[in-house]
Amino acid sequence: MALLELRNVSRRFGDFVAVDNVSLNIETGEFFTLLGPSGCGNPNRDALQYIRPEIAQNPAIFPDREQQEKLEMLRDLDRHQRRVLSRIWTEIKLR
Repeated sequence: MALLELRNVSRRFGDFVAVDNVSLNIETGEFFTLLGPSGCGNPNRDALQYIRPEIAQNPAIFPDREQQEKLEMLRDLDRHQRRVLSRIWTEIKLR
């Protein structure tokens, strides 16, 4: 028995058909990913063309490559280091 089973799934965005009548089984222990037309597998980037421009240009939702790299560096910090940085930024904002 499949861990996840999809049967006859379709998804449309207005007149655009993104997924048409797809069926698949994903078994326990299998690795599975969906790739968009760019081949990157990033649904946010692939969906940009369907999102209102004022939202798509919001760096808090769609950071550019440089901002994304800075955010990813935070993952390397432990909980205490992130808390200290948060306090510093809060003090800077209040001044």
